[in-house]
Amino acid sequence: MINEIKGIPISLLLVILLTGLALFIFFKLFDKYFIVFFNKKRIQAYYSNIAVRLKLLFWIIWFAISVYFLLLASPVVTLVFLIGGYLFSKDFWKNIYSGFFIMNKVKVGEYISMREIGIAGIVNKFHLIDVELKKDDYEVIVVPYSAIMNSTIIKKDVSGNNYLNEFILDDISTDISDKKLKEAILKNPWTILNKPYEVDVNHPKGVFFRIHTFSKETADEQRDYVHNVLSGE
Repeated sequence: MINEIKGIPISLLLVILLTGLALFIFFKLFDKYFIVFFNKKRIQAYYSNIAVRLKLLFWIIWFAISVYFLLLASPVVTLVFLIGGYLFSKDFWKNIYSGFFIMNKVKVGEYISMREIGIAGIVNKFHLIDVELKKDDYEVIVVPYSAIMNSTIIKKDVSGNNYLNEFILDDISTDISDKKLKEAILKNPWTILNKPYEVDVNHPKGVFFRIHTFSKETADEQRDYVHNVLSGE
């Protein structure tokens, strides 16, 4: 009967696997039956955010204890598996590491925009390795923490008022493709995506825009971004 693998007792491996499985099942049940008891979205989002941090803490403790006992049993084999496991799943650990910083920089309900990756939206929910962003009333996207970590984050709490920015550009072509127009408006870090916008290329003074932005202070930034994209600067 085999009692060990490369110096590591079978009983130890079983204990590690079973405790890991127990944690996984517990967190699945927690997400399914506990968080949903809170019917208010803000309260639900608050406890969901705490749950992500607790999950991360418990998995780190489980991992540290497991590695400790494995090193006692067979240091060389354990180190080889640790290095191999890290190289195989380094993107996963990069997202875990980045998540620590992202969750301290933004919160649920805030609008964040990242020009470098062309993504913006309202923070809907935090997960272990990624975050849900609500782009509009119907579309939710999932973005890895590592992608956000490498971008400049512009954020704004959109629960309050916003500013309707109206301006005319008289030095750009009226022959604008839909693709270019969406790039200028929807990838604009100062545009509120869950608000409608209007463009009139037949205006007598030029191209007329009516786009929602965060405040009067960000209106000029929004206009300049639209101008630079459409003029090819």
